Amino acid sequence: MDMAGICRCLWLVAWMCLLGGSPTMGADTDFETGINEFTSIFPRNEMYAPSYLFPFVFAFHNSAVTRSLPFSIRINLMKWNESTSDWDVIGATPVDTEKLANASDSEPFFAHHVYGDTFNTEAYWTFSWSVYWSTCIQKGDLYPLFSRGSYTWDRVYFTTKEGAQDPEDSLADGESQCSELQGHVWNITDGVSEYDVDKSACAFFSAVTPTPQPCEAQVGSELVESIYASATARVCRWDDSMIECPADEGDGEDTGVSIRGNLAIAWTACLVAFVAGFGLFFL
Repeated sequence: MDMAGICRCLWLVAWMCLLGGSPTMGADTDFETGINEFTSIFPRNEMYAPSYLFPFVFAFHNSAVTRSLPFSIRINLMKWNESTSDWDVIGATPVDTEKLANASDSEPFFAHHVYGDTFNTEAYWTFSWSVYWSTCIQKGDLYPLFSRGSYTWDRVYFTTKEGAQDPEDSLADGESQCSELQGHVWNITDGVSEYDVDKSACAFFSAVTPTPQPCEAQVGSELVESIYASATARVCRWDDSMIECPADEGDGEDTGVSIRGNLAIAWTACLVAFVAGFGLFFL
């Protein structure tokens, strides 16, 4: 290929990036409607053995509907202090849901957060989960559309005590307790993907709340292995004295490349192509 052909190819790549690689211009603007259910999977109101790695797992049913509206999950953790007969606040932790934006159609979608060295002791704990989203508000045709932040929450109590079941084994053995799992159900009837200059999304919800189906979210052994392999790899990268690390720390590691990271890589490639094409144009 001659220099003129290379120039045309680079300009084509640059224009494809500008037209299709933008997070707003090239984004899917279809808003999925239907029933969406959130379930707090683990931990449950049970007793677990103290463990260095301790997972918190949540599930979204009907992930296509979930992707239409940005949801966020936060864990608020407290530990009982016997000396003061009160709760010590451990802190609030966001749960990573970025992968939902680039998730496949597998059902349900699981989000999780693994604590390290927090639950490696006997204690009594409580955590509250909070889920946040945006609700569309339309007060008649004469008023502008706006959104309101909404949230739902609940609380779980559990104990860590020597001799109890290991949390890894308990996570994969929760089918018998599934009817007691907590969560929330939405019926999204309509929505707006970009309703203002901030490109925010909000949804309209039915006043009729569907019946929860918490037992539909079952944690399989493959998911448990993936969660622990990813957490183990992260810990072993900076300190291999905390837990037993595999010989090859890359085994089972979750790379953690999110849609945000993919976009950054794509835009970098686009910029290089654009600059190269621009320079060749004047050769």
